[in-house]
Amino acid sequence: MAYAPTVSQMTIGPECALWVVDAIDSLRSHTDVAGVIASPTFTHKNVVKQMTLELSAGRVGACLDILARNQAPTENRHDTLQRILVLAIYDLETAWKQHTLELGALIQAFGTARHVLDVWRNTSGHLLPQGLGRGVPVLVAVAPQDQHIFGARIVADDLSMRGFDVTLCAEATSDELIATVAKQSFAAVTLSFGYDAALEGAADLIARLRVQSRAPGVAILAGGPGLSAPLAQYSFLGADAVLRSAHEAAGYIGKLTGTTNSRKRN
Repeated sequence: MAYAPTVSQMTIGPECALWVVDAIDSLRSHTDVAGVIASPTFTHKNVVKQMTLELSAGRVGACLDILARNQAPTENRHDTLQRILVLAIYDLETAWKQHTLELGALIQAFGTARHVLDVWRNTSGHLLPQGLGRGVPVLVAVAPQDQHIFGARIVADDLSMRGFDVTLCAEATSDELIATVAKQSFAAVTLSFGYDAALEGAADLIARLRVQSRAPGVAILAGGPGLSAPLAQYSFLGADAVLRSAHEAAGYIGKLTGTTNSRKRN
């Protein structure tokens, strides 16, 4: 079954909250809301309202379309973000302060915005390169015993939007993950870690995934907000790569396109 991109029903941890607001703050800190409103390319309030609705609903693709449709011909992409996304975030924060928006809904909207920021800044157009994935099967899994599913959903969204055939395992045990890769061929398996404690037993799990995988040479990637130390310190995991973002994961797995089918078992 194909993964349906959405940002909803997430378990939010403290690391995730910091991860979500980091890029939002870095963007907003250089933006004066009054100055944006007074700019020559003023954004109509209905555009901002629609953006807030799409952010709250977790519809990443719709948010990207809003940015693309409303980018002025001579406007750079960063200015478009400031003019539309920053004002939408400001309205969401205002609604929360006025007790018309619950904190959980605000965090969900911020998570969507964080994803939109990553995609918009790392692509040349409003649409992701759909041909990149070519239906290559990828398993995105939350590390066993880790209830922090937000990061895995972001990665699954990004890969699915790029054309990969994504299977998401958000609450699987180690044995269930092993059984999944033994039954179905995946070009890559990505493990998301929400906090340091989830690293216990991870190296053994990765080794077992390699041995039991139906697809010889499967690429195993690790990432998530729980991996806060320099990436080189996680070499003990035995993963093919330790990555910081969904964009990096998509780029890494994209290099496998065109060679994966020949590696599958019959």
